[in-house]
Amino acid sequence: MSIDQLLDFRKHIVSKLEAGNAPTVPKQDPLLDSLNRNADIAEILISRYEYDAKVARSIAMANVVNEVGDAALPWKGPAALPVPDTIPTLPDEADPDFEKYFSLKKMCEMCRSTRDEVVNILEKERIISYTNGIWHLTGLGQQFGKTFRTYPLYPHRMMAKIHIRYSPAAINIIRGRLASKQTVLPAEA
Repeated sequence: MSIDQLLDFRKHIVSKLEAGNAPTVPKQDPLLDSLNRNADIAEILISRYEYDAKVARSIAMANVVNEVGDAALPWKGPAALPVPDTIPTLPDEADPDFEKYFSLKKMCEMCRSTRDEVVNILEKERIISYTNGIWHLTGLGQQFGKTFRTYPLYPHRMMAKIHIRYSPAAINIIRGRLASKQTVLPAEA
């Protein structure tokens, strides 16, 4: 090939590029192609063969990972998560028992004691137990307290926070234990 032929070829290509007639080859993304193809297959499985939607999508994502390899692994996890059937709803009315029970702080004030002392008494009386970093009412404790569910971050998050509130009977138990701990001072001679 001579230099003249090479220059003529170059001019021909440049003129095609300037005219906008140059053939463009779309860049192929194997992950996108595989995702689209398997999503279509999943929709066919759901509509024609009455597969469960979760199962069909799980099969499709597994097939994408098999076809593409490691590039598809970040997308497999979110697709495998279960979709919640219902969105949690808040109760329409407040629990009427809420005002009948007292918080731990209020119990401490009423008994004129520290939080640690009150918690120790409740634990020794087997009203509460500490499991996995959380205080729970025991079976016996159900008679002396009640758990209430609140949603402090509503409407942004539906994370429930569990609060234990105690009945007046629990206050009587604490007062009785505190009274039995008091010692009598000796009389002066």
